[in-house]
Amino acid sequence: MNDIDRLPAIPVLESQRLKLRPITLNDAQALFNYAKNENMTKYVPWKAHKSINDSIGFINSLLQ
Repeated sequence: MNDIDRLPAIPVLESQRLKLRPITLNDAQALFNYAKNENMTKYVPWKAHKSINDSIGFINSLLQ
């Protein structure tokens, strides 16, 4: 058993207006829509995404 296997499942938190859930590859387009904007990404520790593949790679790194 590795460290990931010991982590608890991330719960889904939901209210009337908001749903927080774990990210999936299905979120790649939505992520790319704002991650490509340099004005948005100047406040985060990663650079603006140049293509949808950057967003897919980012999600894959989070899922590992």
